[in-house]
Formats: sequence, structure tokens, C-alpha cells
Amino acid sequence: MSSPSGLRADPSTHSEQVEAACAVYGRLAVEVVHGRPPARPRVAHLSLRQARLERMTDAEPRWRHICEVCGVEEILTPSEAFDLGWDYPPRMGKFGVVGPRCCPRCPNVSTVWWALVIDGYTEDMLTDTQRATVRRIASEPNSVAVEND
Repeated sequence: MSSPSGLRADPSTHSEQVEAACAVYGRLAVEVVHGRPPARPRVAHLSLRQARLERMTDAEPRWRHICEVCGVEEILTPSEAFDLGWDYPPRMGKFGVVGPRCCPRCPNVSTVWWALVIDGYTEDMLTDTQRATVRRIASEPNSVAVEND
């Protein structure tokens, strides 16, 4: 099959073409257009972290996701939380590092991270609730682990 630009699409060589592109460019995601191939293949960089996240399966661990703004708590996998809009490690930020831990309905401007980084608060300026959040974050992932029944 030929495209208007004269490129030929041969399904039997598709995997060889992708492997050749990966050998030249490193880890890449190559968009495959069925039917007519694009005149210029569209290529996007896929980092090693993204590749690991893409391989996550239903066997992902379930974590307690606690919104530090409204206090809602849900037990979700990292993929579920990310898809729902949670700002929570490991898909958003890192365990043990202060960053926003909030549900999709709450703004980041009310988080401990915002108080420390943007508003310039020091530890003595934090509320008791904010200090408890910092202690919970410091002991992650154990503090958000779900015990198996």
C-alpha cells in the first residue's frame, strides 16, 4: 500500500521499523497510523519513568489517599488516583517529600506545600494539622499503606 508521498506501509516490517527507530532515538513511543502512514512519523519521547508507569497493572498496590485540605480518604491504586485527578505519589511527586496531597476537588493553595514553598511559612508557623500532615508524609509509604485482610 502506498501513501501519496510514496511511502509504503508493510505490516510485516512494522516491528523492525519501530526497533530501528528505538535503536537510533532511545526509548520512544512511535505513533502508528493504520491505513496510510504519515509522511513523517510522529515520535514522542517516553522516559523510563513513564515506561514503568505504563507497565503498571491491576497488581498495583492500593494506598490510602488522604486529602490534606478536606480530609476525604479513599483507597486507590496509583493509576486510579491519577485518572481521578488526585495529586498523590507515586504518579505525582515522591513519597516522603512534601508536596500537595489533595483530592481533585480541592486547590493546592491550601496545602502544607503551598504554605512552606509559596507563602514562606516556617515550621513554627504551621498549624497542628499541617504538622501532622508533614509527619505522615515523612513516614510514607508506610503511613499510607493498606493492610491486607
